Amino acid sequence: MWCMFQNNPEQESMSAHRCQLSPWRILLVEDTQEDAEDISKRVSGWKSNGRSIEVEACTDFQIAKTWLTTRRYDLVILDLIDDKRDGWAIGKSPTPSGGEPELAGQNVLSSVRQNRALPIIFHTAHPERLDFSPSVIGKVVTKGDWAGLSNAIEEIVLTGIPNLLHKIEDVQRSYLWEFIEKHTDQFSSNPMEASILLARRLSFLLRRETLSEAGFKSLETVQPVEYYIYPRSEGDPQAGDIYCLCNDSGETRYFLLLTPSCDMVAGRIRSDMVLLAPCQPLVQRSAFKNWKKFPNQPVHKGGKQTTTEVLAAYLRGRFPQEDRTFFLPPAFDIPALIADFQKCETVEFNLLQKAYTRIATLDSPFAEAASARFARYFGRLGTADLDLDATFTRFEQLLAAQSTAVTPKASQ
Repeated sequence: MWCMFQNNPEQESMSAHRCQLSPWRILLVEDTQEDAEDISKRVSGWKSNGRSIEVEACTDFQIAKTWLTTRRYDLVILDLIDDKRDGWAIGKSPTPSGGEPELAGQNVLSSVRQNRALPIIFHTAHPERLDFSPSVIGKVVTKGDWAGLSNAIEEIVLTGIPNLLHKIEDVQRSYLWEFIEKHTDQFSSNPMEASILLARRLSFLLRRETLSEAGFKSLETVQPVEYYIYPRSEGDPQAGDIYCLCNDSGETRYFLLLTPSCDMVAGRIRSDMVLLAPCQPLVQRSAFKNWKKFPNQPVHKGGKQTTTEVLAAYLRGRFPQEDRTFFLPPAFDIPALIADFQKCETVEFNLLQKAYTRIATLDSPFAEAASARFARYFGRLGTADLDLDATFTRFEQLLAAQSTAVTPKASQ
């Protein structure tokens, strides 16, 4: 059974090779055949992140919505106004008696948001009429700005999101038809077993293989965002949850939940109270302030330790006491935080759910690392210092005894 779960290097190499060589598939939605041909010709000649671009053009916005549900694309380039039905928007026809309807491109966007995970680039001569905020996965380019369109495609590709979505689809396909179908007789009578295995396989791949393909190839370091599952608003509380609490003065306090997850399962709550480690913003720590003011300078005159090294010791949890703190790196709207186990607080479980806001959860293995560090800090046992003078004296006595000892062989 175990051999069934081993990676197939040849199969995965072929999959990676296909992913590397396959072109980016872009759906172009334009209202005129002339514009569609012109844009297709230009964009098809470009390359992004080492891969060519393949354009499929559509001049009917309704058909485009159908294609988006039945065909695979990495990106959509979308016109906003369909002159044939939205002429009122640009003064070519009167406004419909029922009021201003949704523009054709905006309607396609609504369909994408409901049905697909797909980046969008609006390429329009009327960006002022667009109800759309540019983002990491959504761009707005004025029609005819070819450099801007090329940059927008490149920016989206470099996020790794198109490649990630492609990888997820490829993994699902290959796992269903190249593993589950061929090993059906190995599954138990549990009808959920295949989906559980698929979910675990996806989880494993997204942690390592896909991130590696996206450019994060180091297995020794992680990006700050890899610490978190974000957002985390559903499910039972669990150890490693990060909460915030706003007081009446508008100050926000952050906390790391330390209570074991098994004590907080709905239906069998075992904790009337939960344990929280308060998290102080790193910018409030003297180590950060000194580093900001005097980066990489000796802490004391003639000293060897620099402000950068002291700050690094804070981040690794080695200062002010080993294992007393745990560093939470900045990501999204989470500031850089230091969880301090010496200042833990307890609150009622019901109050946690009512008054506190869960904003994220530490992902594995960082949640386990925080719990282990907390356990080490409070489980440590202090002892009196050993008398080193007496110990070294004993070393000298033993060495002297060894040098004067005469073995039976030597006496002969």
